[in-house]
Amino acid sequence: MKYKLKIEIINDTTNEVINKQNIDIKNNKNKQVKQNLTMTTGKKDIRFTLYDDQNKPYKIRHLYVNVNDYYEEYE
Repeated sequence: MKYKLKIEIINDTTNEVINKQNIDIKNNKNKQVKQNLTMTTGKKDIRFTLYDDQNKPYKIRHLYVNVNDYYEEYE
């Protein structure tokens, strides 16, 4: 099957599309798509939307993240 994948970061102030690509997935198989993210602090909804060949959302998955700026250096 041919799908379109869209990855977005959604928060209170902005929505940002960070990746949009066409992918092929064989029946009953999985596909890994690697993605690097850099985010500002705050609560985020990383939304993964898979569109079918008629450009309709087929599956939507969410990853909810709370990014803080706490950093502690270890020796």
